[in-house]
Amino acid sequence: MTIYGYREYKEISWWSMSWGRIFKQSAPDGYKYLFVFAHVYSDEDSAKTWGIQPYNFFAFDGQAMRNRTEDLLPQIRLTEFDDVWDMRHVENIKPYGYLRKHINGGKEYAEEIGYLQPGESNAWDGYIPFIVPVNTRPEDIRIYTNNGNIRYETYWSIT
Repeated sequence: MTIYGYREYKEISWWSMSWGRIFKQSAPDGYKYLFVFAHVYSDEDSAKTWGIQPYNFFAFDGQAMRNRTEDLLPQIRLTEFDDVWDMRHVENIKPYGYLRKHINGGKEYAEEIGYLQPGESNAWDGYIPFIVPVNTRPEDIRIYTNNGNIRYETYWSIT
């Protein structure tokens, strides 16, 4: 597992395929969006039963442990990330733990990934959104996971 980047925004823009336009969304007063970029792959011979799901990541901002926000639906395309690449520099970054799909008629949906298949080409890569106090400094943020029996034992700094 690798935490390889982050972005902070007070306001984000997202494209609605069904409305055919861009919407703006602000973080609550006194807060900002924090997007942490994660890359997880299995180098074993068989699939893992469930990878580390997005809800098993937590951001500690020096004051409190923050769950990922569910304020942003995984099927929306955040325009801020149109030119931000995943860790392998293959495609623009998408929500971690989801396959985002668009079907005829302008419908968009995100399917949660079930198994972490072996091999780097099957890696889960994407952003995990959090809402943190606006005065939080990046060097104070630590990312923890609930990873089976090592809950909160390891963490990553984002700087």
